[in-house]
Amino acid sequence: MKLFQNLAAVLLVGLALVAPMSAAEPLKLLFLGDSGHHRPADRFKQLQPVLKERGIELTYTDKMEDLNAESLGKYAGLVIYANTTKIEPEQ
Repeated sequence: MKLFQNLAAVLLVGLALVAPMSAAEPLKLLFLGDSGHHRPADRFKQLQPVLKERGIELTYTDKMEDLNAESLGKYAGLVIYANTTKIEPEQ
């Protein structure tokens, strides 16, 4: 689990460093959290304003049903910071 946390942190820092500061359209990412002990909603609240300054629009959800073609089609990527152990084929 520690490795996953470190990889997620590296990914987010990398995105923050390489994103253009004045992009015409922000890079939109969906942040999937849960109600686990790592407190994803708190991590989102820390990351969201910093990434916004760098042209990355982060949207939070803790609902697995948001992982569908219609919802995911609105985003360039998905950030997973959740202890999710099951995912349906359509997700």
